[in-house]
Amino acid sequence: MRRWVARVFEPDTVNALAKSRNDFADNAHEMGYEYLNLQRYDSSTEDDVAMDARIDGMTSGIYNGDILVYQYPTYSGTRFDFEFARRLKGRGVHIIMMVHDFEILRFGDKGYDEIGYYNSADVVIAANAPQRDKMREMGVTKPIVLHRCWDYLSETPVHEEPLTRDVVMAGSFIKSDLLSTWNQEMTLIAYGERRDYNDDSEISENVEYRGVFKEPEVMRRLPSCFGLAWDTGDMYGEYTRYNNPYKVGMYLARGLPVIAWRESAIAKLLTENGIGFGINSLDEIKPLLQGINDDELRDLQKRVQNFAQLLRTGYFTKRLLLESEAIIRTGGLHVEE
Repeated sequence: MRRWVARVFEPDTVNALAKSRNDFADNAHEMGYEYLNLQRYDSSTEDDVAMDARIDGMTSGIYNGDILVYQYPTYSGTRFDFEFARRLKGRGVHIIMMVHDFEILRFGDKGYDEIGYYNSADVVIAANAPQRDKMREMGVTKPIVLHRCWDYLSETPVHEEPLTRDVVMAGSFIKSDLLSTWNQEMTLIAYGERRDYNDDSEISENVEYRGVFKEPEVMRRLPSCFGLAWDTGDMYGEYTRYNNPYKVGMYLARGLPVIAWRESAIAKLLTENGIGFGINSLDEIKPLLQGINDDELRDLQKRVQNFAQLLRTGYFTKRLLLESEAIIRTGGLHVEE
């Protein structure tokens, strides 16, 4: 039995899409998984025969009984993702479906059977318990393993400078109005794409916008303070109840405690491990930070620095892969948490 992990080559962008997939594949490779290289492309441009030939060519070294970790979605089109799984399952390959985004929760029903697709796998990786429970509610019957948190590989060291009570947010502001609606007395330090780089009127006076950078530069520039994980907009805000924001892994790996919406799925991990806080409103940030004394701040930083080592060594990826392999090797035996 050989073990494979899909590694998707994507256009070079400033968002975290490629890095999350590459980090996952690299952590699996460290465990002995072989790379299955996939090139992201527009599958709508080719017919079924050509697409099947493409898939068979890419997977010619994968045989009956092998394990493949497939990172979904590849953004080569649902037609490609669905046909890829169908052909590999027809060959007797065990598929571990690593779900990066639960698309029907993120964008609504797009007219394809995402639940049936998950049920074509041997094991499904869900971001967290709320996402797993929603999958069960919607009809996923296969064993589900929890991801819990994004690992984050980086050569930029963990911050050793003392924590300040400032707040930083790194991410895309294209679909968020946070830059223009931030009305807190304290300053928000912001990195990321914005709607109009020529219109500074969209930036609130208490926002210190520092530009857009690719990783690893944005990681290096993060100050030693509190990282904010906050989405605006009805659909995107609701989706945080079920996903693991990749920026949280980046903050923690750099040594930053995280502030998130209390109803988000990631808030439980933050509060239970003492590495962050859940709030109901942005208005709570200033009194929250003012209420942390210097000793508590030092203790908080130490906990986050320790947790950062887990993310930098691929702990959560390796844990979920070991659990998934055990399910496959025992014929589907699995006790859910």
